[in-house]
Amino acid sequence: MGKVIFTKSDKFTSEYCCSIVKIGEVKAIEGKDKIGYTIVNGETIVVRKDQVKEGDVLFYASNETQLDKGFLGANNLFEASSYELNANANELKPIVEKNKELKVEFENVDKIIRKLSTCSAFMDAYEGEIIAASGDEDKEEELTTKFNNCKKTIMKYAGGNLTLESSVSDFVATANSQCEEKKAQYESLKNLIDANANTIRNSVGFFNKTGRVRAIRLGGIQSMGYLFSIDELARYNPNVKDVNVDNLVGEDFDTIEGELFIKAYVPFVPQRGNKGDGKSKDRKRNKKIEEFNRMVKGEFFFHYSTDPLPKCINRVKPNDVVTITSKLHGTSIVIGKLHVKTPIKLPFHKYIWNKFVDLTRLFKSYRFTDYIVEYGNVTSSRTVIKNQYINNQVKEGFYGVDIWTEYGNLIYPFIDEGMTIYGEIVGYITNSDKMIQSGYDYGCENGENKLMIYRITTTNDDGTKHEWNVIEVKEWTERLISEHPEIKDRIHVIDLLYHGTLANFYPEISIESHWHENVLEAMRNDKKRLNMEKNDPICKNKVPFEGIVLRIDNDELAEAFKLKTQKFLSKERESIDAGKVDIEMADTY
Repeated sequence: MGKVIFTKSDKFTSEYCCSIVKIGEVKAIEGKDKIGYTIVNGETIVVRKDQVKEGDVLFYASNETQLDKGFLGANNLFEASSYELNANANELKPIVEKNKELKVEFENVDKIIRKLSTCSAFMDAYEGEIIAASGDEDKEEELTTKFNNCKKTIMKYAGGNLTLESSVSDFVATANSQCEEKKAQYESLKNLIDANANTIRNSVGFFNKTGRVRAIRLGGIQSMGYLFSIDELARYNPNVKDVNVDNLVGEDFDTIEGELFIKAYVPFVPQRGNKGDGKSKDRKRNKKIEEFNRMVKGEFFFHYSTDPLPKCINRVKPNDVVTITSKLHGTSIVIGKLHVKTPIKLPFHKYIWNKFVDLTRLFKSYRFTDYIVEYGNVTSSRTVIKNQYINNQVKEGFYGVDIWTEYGNLIYPFIDEGMTIYGEIVGYITNSDKMIQSGYDYGCENGENKLMIYRITTTNDDGTKHEWNVIEVKEWTERLISEHPEIKDRIHVIDLLYHGTLANFYPEISIESHWHENVLEAMRNDKKRLNMEKNDPICKNKVPFEGIVLRIDNDELAEAFKLKTQKFLSKERESIDAGKVDIEMADTY
């Protein structure tokens, strides 16, 4: 068996990766001869008809990813402003430098033309202006000063045999004649600059220096992601030529021969944190604190990755019973009542012995157990356990507060032993006018927030995990509110939009031909029942509804699929364009 080239890193996500795909039908775009569009992983992408054909096996980079700069440079895919990152930079440099010189000359010629034209027109009208200003000494003086300055300007830029005593007609004629010569030079320079710019444009790509894959609209079609061939990939890593990619269609990867090739794009944000002596003192103090890891292996699990529905629609069968719920735009939280290690005080001689074992790494099997296992609160954000260590001080989050620990402490008393709940916190940061996600208030007043619980697991007596279905999660949440009305205002019951089969939800769609493609399109445009492409019905602010989450009932593999609206994706793209990082992006990536 040969070496595996394409692999998944520990931080792999299906949403932000590369896929090996076989191109389906390339459909025509009205009024466009050279381009068409096709569907890749459930998303539309515009292609050149002379470069991409049905049946081609290509690589597809998901939207809002960041490609390796070495790959982009090897294929001259960086845009003109970042041409120096491309492999052909040395070839283009003389042309780029020449165009800079030509642009300076062009701007100078343009300046001369404008000055001569302005002065010529003023001198031509000077006599009439003086007559009109007769009797107004200030105006006459102003016109005379301007008239003399125009003479000097024309003499400076037009030359000739002009003197201050030359006639007005001589000044005007000389200025107009010089303007015509400069206009010819202007056009010549413009043509040279355009020709060089065209050469540069045809020798570079369209990626900016970040390597971000960004959705664009071409021919009236939204183009999502980026397609490239194995020949292009071989310019980056020649070893890929040894791989039969036809046998890998459908495979995802983010790493090539151990090197990260693609990842989620995140705008650069300066590192947060205090500066100065305070931070240094905190570091020194924390070094003195021994952090006791209280986690028990196999007890806690982060929420699984929610894959894009367009990419996974083929996993859903017409007669699968599914639940469709609203997707809220907030920040993830996990709260569990799980087995944790609690330290105990050892006799002094045993404590010293453990210190010796820890320092020398000798006699590990003879180390004294310094903890007991009992149920305790485990709370995390999407990727960070907030109380992993026994001495853990509250760590500030994205907005300088730890909203996750706040909810962990609130909900923990109401959950059973072995239970883990997964949810989304929405609204505002507590006691603040800052929103968790800009614009998405979800009916909360300033300083208020809510928790929507969307998933629950429990540990059985034999140690296996039981996954609750969505209906059970909804009923548990409603019971929680009923039994504990004091937290009613802090809880949002999951919005169940549909429960049943998609065949029954869309009976008009034939299951005999292209059912997956057609049912996906129907869901994308279902405004009435799924709120797609509408404003969020819960929010007071007018913001796009984020989308839906689909789960298959009693699925052997616990998974969920998300379908975001195009309006939400456009808003998200605008935020990324502006360099804004939201709370989830900061926590996850």
